[in-house]
Amino acid sequence: FDAVLATIVAFLASNPTETVVMRAKEEHTPAPGSLPFADLWRKSVAPHLSRFLPAADALPALGAARGRILVLRDADFDGVGIRYGGELMRIQDVWDVFDAEGENPQGPNTASIPQKLRLIRAHMRAAAENNPGGARLFLNHLSGATGVAPAAFAEISNRAAFEAIGADGRRRPLGVLAMDYPGEGLIYRIIRTNFGEARRGPP
Repeated sequence: FDAVLATIVAFLASNPTETVVMRAKEEHTPAPGSLPFADLWRKSVAPHLSRFLPAADALPALGAARGRILVLRDADFDGVGIRYGGELMRIQDVWDVFDAEGENPQGPNTASIPQKLRLIRAHMRAAAENNPGGARLFLNHLSGATGVAPAAFAEISNRAAFEAIGADGRRRPLGVLAMDYPGEGLIYRIIRTNFGEARRGPP
């Protein structure tokens, strides 16, 4: 993680108008005798703390976030960023996707391919229509796995997002789109929604 942080800090130093959104999650139960996650986190972050946005009760504006890291806290630590899944976020992350029809083919929190595509489109619409003043961070995961190969589903979901954004160049917020294997055309359309005038091209 120290090497990852060094890479991110170097990127921000070279690109001070950019920002990095980082989800920090404790994936596993600590091994016996290990330090708590919060202690390990603070030790790694300490040399770069000025690069991290402090904990806040409101989503920072992009201007305040440029050159810095916004942490989405998904573990037991504090002091920086916002809580993952908290009041400042709206998340679509149904990743258990199956090549099937209907709703929830393998139980709760699973999706068929058509259902997942509907969830992606609905979250994109919500980011554009149901977020007055940009008060919430909309995070929309286009990825899927388990019942489908991630690369194969990415081809389907990326094309769906590409088509949903459209070629009309309409300026609107999309939130954060977390993608596997995006192509140049999809990235271009996402960027152009900040300014207008999108183009056609492969997703």
